[in-house]
Amino acid sequence: AGRPRVGTQSGFRGYVALVAASQALGLGVRAVIGLQVLCAALASIALYGMAWELGGSIAGIVAASLFTFNPEIIRWHSFVLTDSLYISLVILSVWAVHAAAERGGGWYLSASISTLSAAAIRPEGRLLVPVAAFGVILSACSTRQRKWIASACATVILLGAAQFVGIGRPAAADEGAVWLPSVQQGIVIWGDPASRLPMPAATHAIVGAEPVWRETFDYGVQHPWATLKLAGARVGTELLHARRFYSRIHNLTVVAILLPTYVLALLGFARSWPQPLARLLVAVIGLHLLIVAATFANWDGRFLLYILPLIDVFAAVGLSSRFSSRPALSPRPSAG
Repeated sequence: AGRPRVGTQSGFRGYVALVAASQALGLGVRAVIGLQVLCAALASIALYGMAWELGGSIAGIVAASLFTFNPEIIRWHSFVLTDSLYISLVILSVWAVHAAAERGGGWYLSASISTLSAAAIRPEGRLLVPVAAFGVILSACSTRQRKWIASACATVILLGAAQFVGIGRPAAADEGAVWLPSVQQGIVIWGDPASRLPMPAATHAIVGAEPVWRETFDYGVQHPWATLKLAGARVGTELLHARRFYSRIHNLTVVAILLPTYVLALLGFARSWPQPLARLLVAVIGLHLLIVAATFANWDGRFLLYILPLIDVFAAVGLSSRFSSRPALSPRPSAG
């Protein structure tokens, strides 16, 4: 309609452009839904490939099935929202980056497209760019010393990318106020005042015009224990995926499924951690949890869905190890 983006829309400009293009071509929003379903299908194949590489064919089938038949993920495919496409792009980005590091060639283009697409449709996706570069740089280093240098450079780039994500925008800005609320408010679940934690007052004045990340950092230095407790509550709430305003049956079902998943995932990671793909998966999972720790847990728990398929890869490896005597450090097929 020619109107400018307002509020938080700037953080999702890639998805806005996708919907606008579909409308302009006369395809309507149904084409967007179709694209989301197609990307989910490709993501299931990528999940099979990742789990197969780490744990064999049984792990591949389990990981792909857990994603394909997860009703919570399925329902997002039918919404004209960023979540379905972002979930799929995170999976495709990880797989393509790993394949590019292992095989090179056209996989570099695939990694670039999937990673930049994820960065364009959600603010969280922007940090996938330095993580992808980090993975490719490390794979290209032949000596331990070079890897340490590359790791240091990538860490600096990753920290600098926080500004690109929007963490450095003024607290008064709409997007900053929504995505990075001050820890002084004790927000655990955004939009749920009952979940807030009591937080101590700042011991000295914090200038409200400062960037939100600097305001949060200053407060964290003043009250490190309270800040860490809040961050842990946010991450724990998101991982638990249960909410006090859900039905008891819903919460019991969620916990009964997720707790064994996490246990199996830890087992799967223990078996596969020497593999570069396993470390890349952990980096992306940890990055998203770090964002939750710094901001808030989501009302409906959808932030967990961005990384749950990656966790399921480890869970599938852990489950398959119960039925296979295959050594944990045995050679894996190369990506692709």
